[in-house]
Amino acid sequence: MDFYKWHDSVRSFGVDIDQVDPQWLVHQFSCGQSPVTVAKLIRGGHFVRKPIVVAPPTIPPVVSPRRPISPINVALACGAGGLVLFSLIQAASSGSSSPAQRQSQNFVAPPESPTEKAAREKALAEAAEKAKLDAERKAWIRQEEKKRGAYPIASAWDGITPEVNDYLRVTLRDYKSMELVNCYEVLPYGEDAWAQQVQYRAKNGFGGTNNVTQIFVIRNGSVIDVVGDSR
Repeated sequence: MDFYKWHDSVRSFGVDIDQVDPQWLVHQFSCGQSPVTVAKLIRGGHFVRKPIVVAPPTIPPVVSPRRPISPINVALACGAGGLVLFSLIQAASSGSSSPAQRQSQNFVAPPESPTEKAAREKALAEAAEKAKLDAERKAWIRQEEKKRGAYPIASAWDGITPEVNDYLRVTLRDYKSMELVNCYEVLPYGEDAWAQQVQYRAKNGFGGTNNVTQIFVIRNGSVIDVVGDSR
């Protein structure tokens, strides 16, 4: 618990904490006194009152609990036990940050060499070019979709489109035996469709395995035609 929460906890017991000397409160907090104990001391009148300021008026000093506390003051106020406690708290605070964090705080980047600068600029140029090509491709797909239907999205895992995979699931004699060899990019087909060429292996009706290459014509989310080897 920090000083502010401790201060609010003392006030929550219904005592007039504004009449108490802030230095006395900091002293009680440093010595580890609980809020309820300090509240009882205030209620019983066993505390140091805030000094009355004679003109010219001055603002009472505000002691920030975040300001480091001197080990000498702790020793004088709380004795040897308080000094040991202070040392333990200080050690825990200084050790709270990891070596990597401390190293990162002190790290100063070395100057960039000509080779590193050239590599960085090349990478930035390649990234910009790729972004430009991606944008042009997306614009082209949106234009083609107006006459060919939705563009089939190939799986990032094996490269096959859901339309072709669903078609093979229904039409193959043994779908579970299918092994994909290669799946090509989806391209326009004819005037109003898309197509994907797929190479795969699958068991035939005689227990053997066929190596098949087919072009699947796709429109509006379904395979409407198949061109190539029969099964």
